[in-house]
Amino acid sequence: MAAVIPNADFPIFKVCTKCGLSKSPADFLVGKAHCRPCYNAKRRAHYWHPEIKAIKNEKRRTYSQRSDIAAKRKAFRSRPDIKAKEKQATKQWRSRPEIKERLRQYTAEYSAKPEARVRALFSSARLRAAKKRLPFSLTEEWVSARVIASNACELTGIVFEYGKPPNGWHKNPFAPSIDQIHAGRGYTPDNCRMVVAAINNGLGEWGDEVFAHIASAFLKKRAVSKNRREDRDGQGIFTFNGESG
Repeated sequence: MAAVIPNADFPIFKVCTKCGLSKSPADFLVGKAHCRPCYNAKRRAHYWHPEIKAIKNEKRRTYSQRSDIAAKRKAFRSRPDIKAKEKQATKQWRSRPEIKERLRQYTAEYSAKPEARVRALFSSARLRAAKKRLPFSLTEEWVSARVIASNACELTGIVFEYGKPPNGWHKNPFAPSIDQIHAGRGYTPDNCRMVVAAINNGLGEWGDEVFAHIASAFLKKRAVSKNRREDRDGQGIFTFNGESG
């Protein structure tokens, strides 16, 4: 029990058995020999002790996994007023400048990882299949084997790139993309391949033959135009300063 000592300024005061300082009785909890700061420090040290913290976390985990508690929490969070409060709080939090910058940096770093692209490709393909009611039997392992292990387009051999392009385009044309060999037959291992996004957009619903025909015509036309420009430049018909030869 803390010692009670008379004092001229205070009718009585107590000495803390922890720090040994003389303090007013108002600085002590009722029935406690430690002063409030010492008592709170002892409580904090006990609370943050690794063993005690592990026991408390296990109790919380067991409590939250109870079916009745999970049902109560689900019912509470599904209330319209609670949903509106959470939405408003999230909106305010994300609108803070420092949070915006942190989220931007995190998104850029995360999207540049091949593992993140694997999960994104798998999830988006599964959602498209469910929306269009198409068969879906791909796995993350199937996607990972073609994105991380192969790391190249199956049609062109171009190495995949990750993250946003530096020129400000919305999409990276060399990012990996899941293409259906026969459009509309579903996302199955025998009907899918991993190609660059630009090739997937070019193939569309028409397939390899149409794309190959257009690409071949484009290359021929481009070669002819290039030869004509070289001929004009060689004969002095046109110069870059606009003067005729």
